[in-house]
Amino acid sequence: MYLFNNYCVRNIDADFFLDTNFWNILSDIQDPVWVENYKSLK
Repeated sequence: MYLFNNYCVRNIDADFFLDTNFWNILSDIQDPVWVENYKSLK
């Protein structure tokens, strides 16, 4: 649900990150705080 709400990707195995969402996720995954927060999601 988090990926859909923030990057419009419903299924990470089947959907693509499009438009600015692609650049947003690339930027976010380089931030250690974002990575830790993402890992803590249930």
